[in-house]
Amino acid sequence: VNIQDAQTKRVSNLVVGRIIRENNALCTGFLIAPNLALTAAHCLFDTILNRPIPKNELGFKAGHHNGDASQNRKIENAAIPDEYEYTAQGRIDQLRYDVALLQLQKDPTEPEIAPVHFSSGNLKGNPVGLIAFANTDDSVAQVQDFCDIKSDQNGFLILLCDAQLGFSGAPLVNFGPSGVKIVSLLSGKALLNGQAVAIGASIMDSIDALKRQI
Repeated sequence: VNIQDAQTKRVSNLVVGRIIRENNALCTGFLIAPNLALTAAHCLFDTILNRPIPKNELGFKAGHHNGDASQNRKIENAAIPDEYEYTAQGRIDQLRYDVALLQLQKDPTEPEIAPVHFSSGNLKGNPVGLIAFANTDDSVAQVQDFCDIKSDQNGFLILLCDAQLGFSGAPLVNFGPSGVKIVSLLSGKALLNGQAVAIGASIMDSIDALKRQI
């Protein structure tokens, strides 16, 4: 059995989708509850105007789940950390705050999702999978890459893996003996000493405060 195929089956219960603006996919996101999704905070900003995109222009469209296509769900509310500054996103201290929690329009036709588990332990040396869509035509997210953790400190991860356009907000998961756990979400990519790296924003440091905002 191909290892990547086996790992893909293990994460099939995760509902991964795209953040949509006027039928254009901006980023990746994933459900942590039937009406709550996580993505990267910078995905909610207009890159030209440097200001938040109006919520009525945004939606979340999950990939196929259990063989069923999902509708584009409106985003009713969004929360980002108080410390996050979009115009300062190039600063390394902003990376840990590049997380957004989205409250989605309720959809009674959506299937129940399995409980999502998070990991906050020391991850260095453990394999981490990046779950995203290979291209804009795909309707099912898969394990796209296996990333080696280069650094795990100060609220963010530096990983050696291929982060492509549109992968921001994708879940990074650890395949441990106790099952699949979400360890971070992809904030973006950078060059470190000439080497391409992916940056993972911290979830555990932000999620409780974001839930209180919602």
